[in-house]
This record gives sequence, structure tokens and C-alpha cells, in this order.
Amino acid sequence: MPSDDAPSLELVRCLLAERAPAGLEARALHWSSYFHIHHRHVGQLRSGRIFIAGDAAHIHSPFGGQGMNTGLHDVWNLVWKLDLVRHGHDGERLLDSYGAERLPVITSDHGDQNVPTWSHDGDWIYFSWRQGSAPDVWQRDIWRVRVRSGSKEQVTRGGGGYVGHESADGKALLYQPTLRTSPMMAQALAGGPPKTIVACARGTAVAVTDDGIYYVPCSATSASGAAGIERQPADELFPRRRRSR
Repeated sequence: MPSDDAPSLELVRCLLAERAPAGLEARALHWSSYFHIHHRHVGQLRSGRIFIAGDAAHIHSPFGGQGMNTGLHDVWNLVWKLDLVRHGHDGERLLDSYGAERLPVITSDHGDQNVPTWSHDGDWIYFSWRQGSAPDVWQRDIWRVRVRSGSKEQVTRGGGGYVGHESADGKALLYQPTLRTSPMMAQALAGGPPKTIVACARGTAVAVTDDGIYYVPCSATSASGAAGIERQPADELFPRRRRSR
């Protein structure tokens, strides 16, 4: 890149001659600057009663609308939790999950719904990947990669996978086979067939806490508000095994 503070008209003309269709000409330059691709974000999304989202929390490359899409998902993740707490249905732990869930998305620099999520111990990153040579680019499975070694493992097989969240006990991956409307599944990380834990969930608004998971059922409507959020208790999802005497 030239050392000048801004590109000159001559540089613009040279680039047009090299890369633009024939006949395109630049005759005047009123203002110019160099654009630098960069990505910055805050260290935390909550401080007491203050929450930040969107452009106040992160900036991205404009490629693919990353900033806009990520910001919209920030707000979608936060508003139903605020509504739930405001009506006395939950407390601080649910509000803390906003930053815990959104920061990995923000720092991954991807603004879609298939962004990586971290394991609770920080040793693994979960991500969705296209299934082999499948003609449908949205036909995906969830994999995980170990941070230190880079070794990869396939978690779901043949059933697709989006928005994977590790269960609070770290023993299973909770995921949705498809976007928008689908069942919610639990895949034990030790292996075995997946288990259906919710028959039908809407969208990708899923919060995983020690008490269980919060989700929007398919029966909910836009007018349901906090009443449309349901919780699946952890003890029902993963019953604790009784110790044999």
C-alpha cells in the first residue's frame, strides 16, 4: 500500500484500468481514504444493570453483513432474558448467560447462526461443517476441535447440526438439526445415538444453565412474550445416576 494518507486520483485511474470493465473512467476525486479490515470488541457485555450490544460492543469487516447480523442476534439473545427476569421468572444467572453465549460469537468474527461455541472447560470449540460432498450446503454436522492440539472429532452424524451448546455438566452437546423450527437433540459426547429432548423448538434462542435449558417452543407466538419461554430442567434432561451400594 502507498505511504500516502489517502489514495490519489492517479491511483484510482490505474486500478480502474487494471481491474474495471473497459470504458470506465474516473474524472474527479472529492474525498478518499484507505479502508483497513479490522475486528474489535469489548471485553464484557454486561456491567451490573448496563448491557451493550451491536456496534457498541463490536465492529467487523462489512463483508457479509457480519456486524449487522451479529448485532441483531445480540439483541435477540438478550431481550427475552430481560423480559423473563423482569417478570420474576429467573434471575442473575440467566442474565449472565448473555455475555457467556454472545462473546464467543463476537470473537469468532462470524455473523451467522453456525458460529463456534466453546466447551465449559475451554478445551474444545464446537462448530458446524458441511457433510462431505453433500449437494445441499446447509446439510451439516457438528464437529469439535481441541484447542491445544488441533485434533478434531465429529459429534453428530447424518442428522445435521446447528447452534451446538455443551450441556452444563459437560457430558452432552445440545443442538438443533435444522434452522428455525426443529426438535432439540442431545448427543452424548461419550458416543451413542442422539436423544430428542424437545419435540419442537422455534429459532435458535437457546440458553443453557445449570438448572436446565430455556427455549422457545413452536407453539409460542410473537405475542407470548416471557410466557412463551419454557425451561427443561436439568434433572429431566440428564437424570443423575444413583450410586449402587
